[in-house]
Parts: sequence; C-alpha cells; structure tokens
Amino acid sequence: MKKFFILFIILSFFIISCGDKTKKIVHLRYSSLDTIKTLPIIVNENGGTDQVTVFLSHLTENNLKKLKRFEFMDLNNWAMMRDEPNTVVKINKIHQEMKRVIIYFQNNKMEKSFDLSEKVLTILSGKFQFFEDLDEIFQLKSYQASSAMLSDVIDSERFFREIAVMDFNYDFDSNKFGPGILKQFKEARKEAKRFRKGTITVNSSPVTAKVFINGEYVGVTPYHSEKLRVGNQFVKVEADGFRPYGEVVKVQSRENPVDAILKNYSIHRELNLLRISLVTPPKKDEPKFPRTVLKFKRVIPFDQILFIKTRTVDSHIYVKVFVYDLPTTSLYKEGDFKLNLESDNLEEIYYNNLERILNY
Repeated sequence: MKKFFILFIILSFFIISCGDKTKKIVHLRYSSLDTIKTLPIIVNENGGTDQVTVFLSHLTENNLKKLKRFEFMDLNNWAMMRDEPNTVVKINKIHQEMKRVIIYFQNNKMEKSFDLSEKVLTILSGKFQFFEDLDEIFQLKSYQASSAMLSDVIDSERFFREIAVMDFNYDFDSNKFGPGILKQFKEARKEAKRFRKGTITVNSSPVTAKVFINGEYVGVTPYHSEKLRVGNQFVKVEADGFRPYGEVVKVQSRENPVDAILKNYSIHRELNLLRISLVTPPKKDEPKFPRTVLKFKRVIPFDQILFIKTRTVDSHIYVKVFVYDLPTTSLYKEGDFKLNLESDNLEEIYYNNLERILNY
C-alpha cells in the first residue's frame, strides 16, 4: 500500500508538471557558458526601422559590450566574412603591416616607418568602412607624424594638423611617444582650432542608416552638420544587411554633400524575413520560434535573439524586450520599460533596464 501511495504522489507531481509546462517560459541552458552570442534586432511598431530604432541599436551594441557576458553579434562583420573573403584577407594584411610600422619606429628606423605608414594609410583609406572604428587610422597617423618629425621630413607639422582636424580631443600616448612629439601635437591642435568650419550633408539609400565621422557615431541619415573643421574627414554609412559605404571627404567651407548608395549583402533577404516573423511575438502558452528563425540560425551561429520593439509617443519611447533562447527554441524572457528622450541620463536608464531583463 505504501508503494502505491508513493507511486501515486510521483505520478501526480509528473501530471501537474506536464500541465504547467506550456505556461512557463523555458529557462536558458547557458549556465556553463562564459559568453552568450546575442543577436539584437530592433524594430518600430510597424516592423521597420527609423531614427529611434537606429539610436537604440547603437545603445544596445555598446551596452552588450559593457555587460561582458554577452557577445554582440555584428551581422555586417559576419556577412562581410562570408560574402567578401578578399576584403577580409586585405584587412588582415593591413594589421600585419601596422605591426611592422611599430617595429620600425621602436627600432629607430624612422624613414621606413614613415614610408610604410603612408603606404598602409593609402590602402586603408579605401577599406576603412569595413573596420569597427578608426583606431587603426589614428594609430597609423600618429606613427606617420612622429616618424616624419624625427626623420626631418619637410613640413612634418601638417601630419599632426591632419590628426587634430579629425579629432580635436585626440591625445598621443605618452608611453609610446616622447615629450617633443607630444609638444608638437599640442601646437598643431592650437593651430587647428583656428581653422574654418564647413558644412556636410549625408544622404543614403536606404534612409535612417548610421553615420560615423572619423569613427564616431553622429546620427542617422539624412544627416547635416556645420561643425566639421576644414580638412579630410572619414565618413562611414552603414545599415544592417548592407555593405558599409565609406568616403574620405575633403571638407571645405562650402556645402559638402555625401550620397551613399548601400548595396545588399546576400543575407539581407533572410534578415528582413526574420524581422517580419518576429513583429508579432509568440504567446506565452506557445512560446516557440517561427520557422524563419530556425532557418536563420542555420545561416548565422548565435545563442539568442534580443528582439526589441519600440513605440514612440511625443518625447517618450515605449520599449518591449523579448529574449529568444536558441537551444530550447523558446521565448525565455520578456520585459518592458519607458524612456524619456529629454532625460539627462537616458543611456544609463537604458543600460539598467537591459541589465535587469538579461540578468540570469
């Protein structure tokens, strides 16, 4: 009798568990992982993109990197590796040549350091849009200017001025460059401060693409600024699923237009299908992925989708977050919060809410 009673208790617990199973959100299976590959997809209430979604996309990328455990999956970098292997090879070669520039400089071979840095910068000016930022450009220009100064190249000051024009707040690393070089750059910065400013307008197809000037995110297209100093400025335009567009613009005091026509990566169609399939999230009692998501997983290796849906009313953004778990093909978590565009600590509020929802 006792055995039957124990068996009855076990069966009852099993039936109750099965009955509740569809009502629960399945937990992630990531307890043993150091990093979780996360693909963020951000759309407005119509399933499209606009200035708000692009802005939140930029914030999400930065915040995922701060959270450390989450590896931000950059679709464009992955698509480039798949669609443009020759470009990847050239980028790797640029990194190798950069190491040679540094070695020449450290071994006091200034002429070789200058010549090679100038050569690599020429190549990089046509490929800079495929880099995440312009750290490589600034680093090479720093060694180019320093090598020019130490090898008595005529008008070496202009190389320091070029850096100051690109980023007035840039600083040379005192651990790598001597006091004389640091002093020369300070003088160049004072001189650049007196330079006239020009106007730049950036348009793109598609619209609401991200605009980066000298590696810094400045807004979305159509973009207009009257604050750039006269001189060479590195303009990059990018959007998910499209090849980034890059142009070195010689800004003058008059109007300087940039028209960026972005070309599709082959993954563009799959990405649009994925966005469409997620616009209507699954119900809690049936938290399964649409088939499109499972198909997309076979194309790109990632662990979870961070799907963010926005709705803008006046100066407020209403944000709904859905975390889809790839190992269980289920909706794992969801949450919502509100942002005030006029808030002074908008980025901090966004980070805190994202951390709260992703905290496992």
